[in-house]
Amino acid sequence: MSSPPLDGTRGGRRSEAWQFWIVLLATLGLACASSWATAIWMGFRFISEEPFDYGSPTAPTKVFVASSSLGYYGLDWDAIAARQDWSIRRYDIPAASPCEFENSQALVPNATASILVISMFDMDETYFSDYRASLVPVDRTVQDLWDSGVNWAFAKRTLSHYPEDWLRDIYPTAGQSMGVMVGLRSKLAELRKGHGGGNSEKAVLNGANTNFPTVRVSEWDAGRLLRNVSEMIASAQGRHFFAGPKQEALRRILTRAQERGKVFVVVMPVTPEYRRMVANERVVADFNTMATALASAFPRTQWARLDQVKILDDDQFFWDLVHLNVYGRVIATRELEKAFPPNSPAQ
Repeated sequence: MSSPPLDGTRGGRRSEAWQFWIVLLATLGLACASSWATAIWMGFRFISEEPFDYGSPTAPTKVFVASSSLGYYGLDWDAIAARQDWSIRRYDIPAASPCEFENSQALVPNATASILVISMFDMDETYFSDYRASLVPVDRTVQDLWDSGVNWAFAKRTLSHYPEDWLRDIYPTAGQSMGVMVGLRSKLAELRKGHGGGNSEKAVLNGANTNFPTVRVSEWDAGRLLRNVSEMIASAQGRHFFAGPKQEALRRILTRAQERGKVFVVVMPVTPEYRRMVANERVVADFNTMATALASAFPRTQWARLDQVKILDDDQFFWDLVHLNVYGRVIATRELEKAFPPNSPAQ
């Protein structure tokens, strides 16, 4: 039988191993606590979809609205529901696209009409909702990637969101560097306002108070514009296309919506700066080609091309590169309602 080393090497190694694991666990614990504290302080959202109802629940026409934040900020659903006598159900999903809308559509089985709100930004395959992996089963994503024939680099990027989503159960800020930066800027802006700096974004419009943004992109300085443009270009990794999982999901949504009743597709505008500095003429043409093809493939749908309303092609009606401000919202709502004869979905 051999004797233990006289210099205590074995005991020393065991002690070092314990120290390593203690330091590792402490580091992971601190990182987890820091991530959760940051997410809570910055107001990160922890639910993937939240329902919103507009109009009277007893209204004769039940309408399902699929809309990202572009439709939320850009259209007055309360006014639309009241004037059309509709009961509207919409699910709020940040940065949503048809991939995420598809899940919401199944939650409104009694809808007799559907309004799908899209835009060149929403339909761009290179922009992802942080909730894609939470709402879309991985096998559905794999099938859509295969059916759309995208390249391996994009498929790998898409599928990488699934392990990232699982990691966020422990570290909610994982992969959220842009969200953290935006949240930090918002908190700093709040602090400045609290000390008398900045202007309130609450306005009085048509005699009613509103909390919708009144900021105008036309008032941005060059630095702010370039920073926002750079963030969008980085998020898209310098590439834009429209033939992928989003288009596959939109086709399925339109198919099911037509079986229920009337279908409207609303195309929201983006700023001239977005088209000029983030996208380009080829990207705009590709989007229009896709929209034309979908309108042809689903002839029973009615399209409202708000992106082609001349008055809205102006930075003064947007609070960022893709979202209408409260002034643009009034115009867009008025223009959209021109496409709705009274109680049109019920007819």
